[in-house]
Amino acid sequence: MEKNRKYIRLMVLSICLFGLMITKHVSVASQAGEEIILRKTVVGIYRADGSIEFVPQSDPARNRQALEYILSTDTKKTLIIPSDKTVKVEAVIDIGDNTTIIADGATIIQQNNGLGLIKHGIDRVDYGSIKNVTIQGGTWKNEINSKGCTMFRFAHGSNLTFKGITIETNYEGHALELIACQNVTVSNCKFYATNSSTKSKNSVEEALQIDLATPITAPGVLNSTGNKKFVSGQKSKNITIKDCNVSGSRGICANFSASEPKFKNNFHVGITIENCNVTGESGEGIALFNSVGVKVKNCVIRSNSTRKKEAYSVGLHLALMGKNKISTKYENVITNNKIYGYRQALNIDSHTTSLYGKTTVKNNVGSASDKKTAFHMVRCKKLVESNNTALKRKK
Repeated sequence: MEKNRKYIRLMVLSICLFGLMITKHVSVASQAGEEIILRKTVVGIYRADGSIEFVPQSDPARNRQALEYILSTDTKKTLIIPSDKTVKVEAVIDIGDNTTIIADGATIIQQNNGLGLIKHGIDRVDYGSIKNVTIQGGTWKNEINSKGCTMFRFAHGSNLTFKGITIETNYEGHALELIACQNVTVSNCKFYATNSSTKSKNSVEEALQIDLATPITAPGVLNSTGNKKFVSGQKSKNITIKDCNVSGSRGICANFSASEPKFKNNFHVGITIENCNVTGESGEGIALFNSVGVKVKNCVIRSNSTRKKEAYSVGLHLALMGKNKISTKYENVITNNKIYGYRQALNIDSHTTSLYGKTTVKNNVGSASDKKTAFHMVRCKKLVESNNTALKRKK
């Protein structure tokens, strides 16, 4: 018995000593000037505040490997990409939980056409695959930019913040894609499509996409996981977009899956868009499908679609495509916007028996091909409207 007690005490002592060694290692590694080494090369240097300054490498492959080495763990960390640096990578960078990237004044370029820049592993549902991420600043783009791709892709994530970022995409791609995410803030960002050769009058790819997780809406998630539990119709909630400039084939869209009937009744909840300038070149400026608890305030919204008699030319388009009893439980607010469309400036409608809850539409200016149809607002349990001005669109 005594022998067993001595053995237990020895084991406890060993565990404590090991813990002290780890603590000491982290403490020492976090001291100002300490270096992070990958393959005998310095890839990062700790600053006095505990953040890590990235050291650009000799080629794109080494840059991507170094960035991933630092960012892919779930340990809390802040990485600074120096403001005067251009960093090229040759593959998508995988990041982990508890990640802050500060890239103010830096440029990050993907060398391979058709590849994005940031993604993460998907291993949990219930918004648990990626958590507590902040990305601030930087210009993020593709060197060639002629193939559609998603530049930043986040799925099943929570507590995500994007601020002061510029992302260049094209008319067949997405700057930021949020698949089944919650508690997301996007502020002071610029997402825009370039390369007119990728334009199409029929394209509805959005620069900022809020999506369901289904096999068709999120095929990349299914391909990477091989597991249908990650694409079983999960929706997004509590998404705030403010003080942003967004333009693409569509500007901003919260999607539904038209060809998967079993997911048609899954509704996004709590989407707020404020103080933004949003343009859709071949689709709506903003389209929010199967979305309730919507707030759109103080925005300039424009559709330039040439399909002037179709819904794609609506400036701000809200539509319920499925049936869900929650739709009447949430209020919607559309105020102080300037909206330019062709078929309508603002269209609020339901394609089923579901109704929107109380919906307030006030102090908006709407321009359309015919000012009589600039505002089309139906299928609301209660509609409160006042001081809306309808105009005929000049161009």
